[in-house]
Amino acid sequence: MDMLSDVLQTLRLRESGGYNAVLSAPWGIEFPMHDEGSPLYVVSRGACQLELPESGIQLYLNSGDLVMLSRGDPHVLRDGPESKVVPFSSLSFTTDEREGRKTLRYGTGGPETVLLAAELRFDSPFAQPLLRAMDRVILIRADNDENTSPFPVILKMLCREGRSSEPGWRAASSELLKLLYIQILRFNMAEHQRQDRTCQGNHPFALMFDGKLRGVTEALHHSPERPWTVADMAAEAGMSRTSFSLRFAQVAGVAPLEYLTNQRMMKAAELLERTEATLEEIAERIGYGSEAAFSTAFKREMGIAPGGYRRKQNISRLDGTSEQRTIDIVSPLLPAEGHLTG
Repeated sequence: MDMLSDVLQTLRLRESGGYNAVLSAPWGIEFPMHDEGSPLYVVSRGACQLELPESGIQLYLNSGDLVMLSRGDPHVLRDGPESKVVPFSSLSFTTDEREGRKTLRYGTGGPETVLLAAELRFDSPFAQPLLRAMDRVILIRADNDENTSPFPVILKMLCREGRSSEPGWRAASSELLKLLYIQILRFNMAEHQRQDRTCQGNHPFALMFDGKLRGVTEALHHSPERPWTVADMAAEAGMSRTSFSLRFAQVAGVAPLEYLTNQRMMKAAELLERTEATLEEIAERIGYGSEAAFSTAFKREMGIAPGGYRRKQNISRLDGTSEQRTIDIVSPLLPAEGHLTG
């Protein structure tokens, strides 16, 4: 069972709004909050400065560097600290009429910085907690020797597709960006592990890196319909019930049965959105003995009955809205706010 693939498939990762930016010094752009996604920038040529005014973070980016703002914080990009900034909304793009490729050109004629910009987001009500579980700013330097890194290969292919006029360049770029996101997520989790932040971080993704807990966590993802007890989970992990419960809560930030319940809700939401399965069938597939028991649990955890949730998703698909992102839920990917890092 590949737990990360299972989670990413359920959350439905997609790329949105990619463009190239050609910026000539002096220049500066102020970007608003991205409520539903993670902006990502690759410096193809030149250099620039990234600032997050609300947190005081400042980073200098060189050619080949990659940065992602996982929580979509307001930020500023400019060529130097003294350059004036303009709102992103005040700028306009040029669009290639034949290929539909978007380019932002801005500046006053000095040395150029070229950026590949995109936004990655999930079409799921469970997505935002995942983004908050990651570090606020994830920076991967071009000369980072901590990894033997697939990043240069992916970025080279992205740049190639960005210049390509071959059929399928748009689809190729989108899939490469999604692959890039997975590598960024792996990189960030590995950073937490190297810095011994998994236990301090207290979020369920740390379970993937815990040798004693990874196996049982994958079993929960693979077979949520089993009538799991804490004793069953402890036996799967080869630990005593007490030791297992304490370690699970320390690493994940939630109790084992709470994690299981939330995992079942995420699976149920996916089945309600993507299939025509009846409530009785869904109840059986995620481990509830009856439709009534499932409906009660779903409404308690999600704040809406299963039938109402399905209708909302159908309406959203028909009219193109994103109402599903506004549902207030308990996520299997994140504990209470007080456990967050970053």
